[in-house]
Amino acid sequence: MKHSERAIVLSLLLSYFSWGVFWGAWGVLLPQFKYDLALSDAALGYALTGISIGAIAAMVLGGRLVKTSPAKALMVLLCAFACAVLLLGNASGFASLAGFLVVLGMMSGLLDIALNVNVSNAEKAFGRSLFQRAHGVFPLGVILAAPIVGVARDMNIYTDIILFVVAAFMVPPLALFYASSRHVSAMSREETSASNDGQALLRWSVPGAFAGISGIFALIVIFLFLENAVEQWSTLFVEQNLNSTATVASLTPSLYMAAIFVGRMAADRWEHVITIERTLHWGTIGTAAGFTLMAFSTSIYLTLALAAIMGLLVAPIVPSLYSWISTNVADDRRTTVLSFVTTLSYLGYLLSPVFVGSVASHAFGLRTAWFALGLVALVAYVLSRILRNTIMSRTGGGTL
Repeated sequence: MKHSERAIVLSLLLSYFSWGVFWGAWGVLLPQFKYDLALSDAALGYALTGISIGAIAAMVLGGRLVKTSPAKALMVLLCAFACAVLLLGNASGFASLAGFLVVLGMMSGLLDIALNVNVSNAEKAFGRSLFQRAHGVFPLGVILAAPIVGVARDMNIYTDIILFVVAAFMVPPLALFYASSRHVSAMSREETSASNDGQALLRWSVPGAFAGISGIFALIVIFLFLENAVEQWSTLFVEQNLNSTATVASLTPSLYMAAIFVGRMAADRWEHVITIERTLHWGTIGTAAGFTLMAFSTSIYLTLALAAIMGLLVAPIVPSLYSWISTNVADDRRTTVLSFVTTLSYLGYLLSPVFVGSVASHAFGLRTAWFALGLVALVAYVLSRILRNTIMSRTGGGTL
């Protein structure tokens, strides 16, 4: 690989890593925002929906702009996302926090599209697979940031300073990508979809795939819903309910994301053994059991172990479901369908904080919320069985 190609690939990997650094830091900073702004669990949950609202709106309305000039869009969005991170330090109450999170969600949603488009273009231009590696470094950023920010909170370092350092992580990939920008033109443009009308989503390569897509889409939403709950609420649970320090509490999302990284790399390495059928079976049952045990846990160590186990079990599920879509949708509609499902899958992120915050506030705290999430995982199990016995038996994309 040429030096310019290595620089472009490295800048993309650093972009994903820096993006992960923010989300790792954000999960640990949530309790601090809750305390500083005197928010209830429900209010915090409603404020967090701003991220998904902004992301969905931006991805629907601005996705075409990103695809028009993906390289320039990536540079602009790295800078814009850093600015959105800094804005969070100015939150003074529920309204301002919710507004800033909408802005953050908009930048994050567009950054998601820009990164995927640029990685796809790099794959075509350089003739090598990059997606697994790129998506793999994201949880590494989370793993690094979470415990460090936890230590920073225990040292009473100001939130503004932490946010500034996190935002600064966007500078290296931005600078490297800009330095390599004269070579970016070598990367091929993403192919445009053959059609964008309402009928485009109805033309599948095999019978029954439309119903399959609906079920697969529902499973993706459910598992993003569950993943988001652990990522954003586990730190608060360990710190608030188990009387932990911020440093120890920060280990929860860190272990969860580390397990996701290991699980996805293992699924990629042994894809013929870790099939979609086994992944969904053990992932749904294990997650339901994990959330139920967490609801009754009084041990910090047990809670940390449960977070790691659930992360390992759910890790391959969403990528496997996207792979099923790619296999069963006609070639000329694949990009349209994947973009459609990716955008609407943010409903999982949108609904999760509202659900957890509302249940925690109006029932018996986060323990009840964990138990309710276990029931949601059981719904996913039932749905996966229905898909296996009906839709998947009529499609050519393998067993489920």
